[in-house]
Amino acid sequence: MGVFQGGEEMGAFAFCAELIVMMGAGAAAGRLGIADDRFIEGFSEVLTRLLIPCMAVSVMIRQYSPDALAKGLGMMTGCVLVLLAGAAAGAFVGLVRRKSDDLSAVLLPCVMFINANFIGFPVIQALYGEESLVYANFFMIPYRLLFYTLMPMLFKGISGSGARELFRSVLRAANNPGVCATAAGLVIAVLELPVPGPVLASLTRLGDAALPLGMMACGMYISQGGFPSALLSPGCLAAAACRNLLVPLIVWGLLCRADIDPLVFRELVIFAALPIPSMAALFAKQYGRNAELAASMVFVSTALSVVTLPLWGELLRRFA
Repeated sequence: MGVFQGGEEMGAFAFCAELIVMMGAGAAAGRLGIADDRFIEGFSEVLTRLLIPCMAVSVMIRQYSPDALAKGLGMMTGCVLVLLAGAAAGAFVGLVRRKSDDLSAVLLPCVMFINANFIGFPVIQALYGEESLVYANFFMIPYRLLFYTLMPMLFKGISGSGARELFRSVLRAANNPGVCATAAGLVIAVLELPVPGPVLASLTRLGDAALPLGMMACGMYISQGGFPSALLSPGCLAAAACRNLLVPLIVWGLLCRADIDPLVFRELVIFAALPIPSMAALFAKQYGRNAELAASMVFVSTALSVVTLPLWGELLRRFA
């Protein structure tokens, strides 16, 4: 599908419009009361525990190649680089502010992590086609492990996280359906195990549904609460600017001289440009932080992403 492929001048605008429509549908469901908190939680569970794993398995089986494995290892290393760049940007802003307040408590995890589950795959597929998703799957292996391990710790406070709790977090992260599905798909592909046609077709169709539904889920999340004032909040704007603009610029600068495949390079920069994860507000609420502030950051970053993501895609097409 690659909207930027072929050099279409209106590709960026068309892609931006698709993002707005899909997220807008989810936001409308939330605002109209169709999707309450319980519905959104169940919707997200179906998405992350069923549809995205189906997509991971089907993509691995259909798109795997020895070359993909080599590039995939580069994506896994690049994932760590993306998260480190986000952590550095968040820590830098925190040092400049020199304040201990609600913003400081949520800033680092919000800038460090990305909305890879709900927005990452639709964006990667839209920009670079379905074949690029196999590399995105490799990126998500370390990402999911680090997200479900470090995100709760950062919101709770490192000092309040014991070794036993950290070990349990690692085990839970390793048992994530997305990680297990990617590993299963890789084993099936490498060993060339036979998969019945109807089974693979069903997995593919279910996986295809994850892309638009992921955008709707993001819209549902950002519909919760009152956000107009967030657009004028310096803290939210600073967090969004770091997440959407500064971090991908850092990653681009770090990778520009590396001997790396062009598609891997582009995907890593796009991953680095993804907005603040929707689940940040849920973790903030769970660990007693300012959940409304975290949700406002999600809203501002996601709203800006409908412009910044096509912009990064176009810059990469022209200069990378």
